[in-house]
Amino acid sequence: MQSGVVNGTEITESLMLVGGLIVEIPILMVVLSRFLPFKLNKWMNISSAVLMGLVTLQSGAYDLDDIFFKVIVLGALIVIIWQSWRWNEIKVGNGA
Repeated sequence: MQSGVVNGTEITESLMLVGGLIVEIPILMVVLSRFLPFKLNKWMNISSAVLMGLVTLQSGAYDLDDIFFKVIVLGALIVIIWQSWRWNEIKVGNGA
């Protein structure tokens, strides 16, 4: 990593910026889920989970631990998509 190359990919400032933006998507969705109207919230959750799934699938799997974590991430994203798809406005509330 200190050499600036990881698995044959040169680590540049642009790559680090793109990586930082991608990491912020799930964090942003936690915040937005508290403020967005129901329908927009539902579709933003689905679309961000699909986007993160595509990012996860396109990044290379170099060894067993990479594959293990990809399976965990993809499984969690599938659950997010499934739960968001089935989400009804009645289920959303303040917990009362």
